[in-house]
Amino acid sequence: MRESKGGTLMRNRCILTVTAMAMLFAVPVSLWAQALRVTPVAIYAEGVGQTQKTASPGCLTLSPDGRFLVAMRDSGDTVFIYARDAEDGKLRLMSKLQRSVSEPRRVAFTPDSKFLVVPEFLPRLWCFGLDERSGALTNVQLTENNKRNVVGMESPDACCVSPDGKSLYVLGRREMTLACFRLDSRTGQIEFDECLQSVNAGLPGEGLALPLPERHARARMVEGMFCPMSVACSPDGRHVLVGLSRKALSVFARDAATSRLTFVEQIGEHPSKLENNLVRISGIAFHQGGAYVSTCNLTGGLTLLRRDPESGSLHFIQAWVDAGVLKAPRDSIHMAEGLRSCSDIIWSKDGKWLFVGGSTDQAVVAFAFDAAGERLIPAALIRQGVENLSGLDLVNSVAVSPDGKFLYAASRDASAAVFALSVSDP
Repeated sequence: MRESKGGTLMRNRCILTVTAMAMLFAVPVSLWAQALRVTPVAIYAEGVGQTQKTASPGCLTLSPDGRFLVAMRDSGDTVFIYARDAEDGKLRLMSKLQRSVSEPRRVAFTPDSKFLVVPEFLPRLWCFGLDERSGALTNVQLTENNKRNVVGMESPDACCVSPDGKSLYVLGRREMTLACFRLDSRTGQIEFDECLQSVNAGLPGEGLALPLPERHARARMVEGMFCPMSVACSPDGRHVLVGLSRKALSVFARDAATSRLTFVEQIGEHPSKLENNLVRISGIAFHQGGAYVSTCNLTGGLTLLRRDPESGSLHFIQAWVDAGVLKAPRDSIHMAEGLRSCSDIIWSKDGKWLFVGGSTDQAVVAFAFDAAGERLIPAALIRQGVENLSGLDLVNSVAVSPDGKFLYAASRDASAAVFALSVSDP
């Protein structure tokens, strides 16, 4: 792969540790026996012009087995498939899919990494097979809105696949919908089941309601779908969470046999004061095992919640907001730098670290998770311009390798920036 100024191996080291960040975040670190070290490895800008500063930010997704990384731009028509070297974390461009997908949205893999689901702006939904040798994508099925009884995909924006690979859920922001599909993980075939739409859809200024015949036949009006922005399925497959822009997070119980969802509860932010930072939820991530859930938001910051695996109910534990939001920290709401306009959030597979991308701050912030104390502690701030660091301009999405050794971030000036993660004595 060609490595330009924006895509060469970064020679300037930018090593950040828990100890080094203590003064910046004003958080005690004496409880931690280990420190996180973050070292830039390389950035890749294949297909993304370094001078196109008005282009939409890119996004990336790592396959569950960690072998491939998919990168794209929201405003483009090309999907890049990279092979990932497990030893050094570097990427090698394997294939490109051009002019088939128009303005792709956030994608999802099946649990076995064999199929890739790609929503697009038109609105359509693609399912591609991924060749494990060449990295090439092969079209398996194209699903279009208002065809073959499919409704609720007027503006597909995000999607998730259940851990058992049997269900696919596609979020429609404009119509306030969640299109529910049954998925055959052996063939990649998708079958529409039903559409959930907000009971508020159709009210003045509250989104588009489906036409009455379609609504009655193929849609179900539900609570908890008001202005949806993000969606995720729990690791045990029992619940689906929908993040909303109107200060709330909704919980749905999932029937594994039918893929159907039932509204459980909605936990929200107080309309007049900051209580749990559940507002404009742009990302949802489950801790290993599903006992905890974290969310990030476009207003700035993240929230840590405890989850009841039986009922799906959520309990607020802690929130971090961008520095300067509060006059002073509160008991369960703290301040940290680098959290303006948070775009994506992800846990390491071992559950020890949490990473969140701050788009406006052009940064990725790492947190250490104290399981015994049920709290997050800021561990590292990886920021554009520090030690000539690049590849984080309007960072849009983040991913961590299965072994926890590498962090990947996508922005508008790079397909992917790669950072090595290591743990050492502070």
